[in-house]
Amino acid sequence: MKRILFTSIIILLISIDLAFAQKEEEKKYLLSASISFPSGDFGDDSGKDAGLAKTGFGISGSLTLPSGSPGLGWTFSASFLLNGIDDTELKQELREMLYYFGYEGNIDLDFGYWVNVPILAGLKYKTPLSPTSDFYFIGQVGINFVKGPTMKLSLDDGFSSKTTYDVVSDFAFAVGGGFIINQKFTVELKYLGLGEPEIEGTSESGSESVEIEGIDQPISILLISLGINL
Repeated sequence: MKRILFTSIIILLISIDLAFAQKEEEKKYLLSASISFPSGDFGDDSGKDAGLAKTGFGISGSLTLPSGSPGLGWTFSASFLLNGIDDTELKQELREMLYYFGYEGNIDLDFGYWVNVPILAGLKYKTPLSPTSDFYFIGQVGINFVKGPTMKLSLDDGFSSKTTYDVVSDFAFAVGGGFIINQKFTVELKYLGLGEPEIEGTSESGSESVEIEGIDQPISILLISLGINL
């Protein structure tokens, strides 16, 4: 699934590039590395909508093309974002529950990552600040593909289970701004509203399998990025 998704993103960006063919000097490519800060319910560790997400990281690529208006351009982007899980509260609740049923052994609980892949399109307005720097605003809409973190649980008595989630999608938007320095380096702050997708998956224990359906998870992220313009 990841290979198919990455291939689709690459094909999409190439198709956009070809569809809006311009002189090479008018195209603006940006590659960025980011710190991903979960916000709202996505970063909470308690409550029914808590996503338990921790600060993570990501990579992004974007293409900006002129719109015909001074300073205004069309912008297309794709990001790959990873956020780990804060499992402190969850482990404590699990220990208390198992203790209630008489289990006092060790608990081994491991999580994977929240994976978000927002693919967005919109407008970017740039204005000069000085001879060596520009400031820009950006607004985009699109779709986000998300996969919940894999969970593995094992106990001393031999019990084990594994929960995996499907890739699902929802509407996404982004707003933000940034600075371009010497036409080469970019510092960007962007808020990503990635919808409230219905997380689905499967929990397996031995020969038993249970389908997980319809868990709504609000997802929002504050993204701080450092990039290089190509």
